[in-house]
Amino acid sequence: NKSWGGDGTNKLLIEQKYLGEADYIEHFNALLPAFKDHRYILVDGKPLFTIYAPLESPDIAFIIKLWNRLAVENGLKGIYFVGRKYAGRYDKQQILDLGFDAVYNESMLTIHDRYSKFKKLILLLKAKFFGSVRVYDYEKASRYFSSDEDTQLDSIPIIIPNWDHTPRSRDMGTILINSTPTLFKKHVKRVLSLIQNKPKEHQLVFLKSWNEWGEGNYMEPDLEFGHGYLNAFKEALDESK
Repeated sequence: NKSWGGDGTNKLLIEQKYLGEADYIEHFNALLPAFKDHRYILVDGKPLFTIYAPLESPDIAFIIKLWNRLAVENGLKGIYFVGRKYAGRYDKQQILDLGFDAVYNESMLTIHDRYSKFKKLILLLKAKFFGSVRVYDYEKASRYFSSDEDTQLDSIPIIIPNWDHTPRSRDMGTILINSTPTLFKKHVKRVLSLIQNKPKEHQLVFLKSWNEWGEGNYMEPDLEFGHGYLNAFKEALDESK
């Protein structure tokens, strides 16, 4: 398992090993009871399964074929595989070509890609030599959290309430500042408008995140806003019906 550092580097937390077909079958069988649970999210009648780093595994195309076959053998229609597309890092078509059915677009720092090369260099030097974290205004950054690509059936948008990676990455971290429930509600309504014309089973949105306190990325009640983010989300849903 790997974590992206604030400097864009891959930092190993726990080594992820790919042990071959027997291990992949064992993994599938461990998840099968969940896949068959009537509460499990289905898309096109298939259980939805996401892979965080779809281009990191050398066996991913094989695993997708194997799991789809095992799913059919166990009475399922297959598996609806979704791969994470990270802004500027993973290409959508590369992911789909491996056998994925869709991608989810993690575009939290797309605003950084909009900066000039000079501004990017300044941010990098400040972080490297002066321990200056990268800071972005939430309202400005949220303009790029979603795009028209998310209207496509094979693209799933995400909603982002806030972010502060410094507890993990310290001076190499990244922070979104000035997030409020009001701005979050505006962002949610934008995302919901992008999926409204999709078939019902494809009206999917991923939340990043519910309770990721270690990365300042949560919707749970806190001392600053109370139930503000939860209320904003509910209001956005009600107003988008």
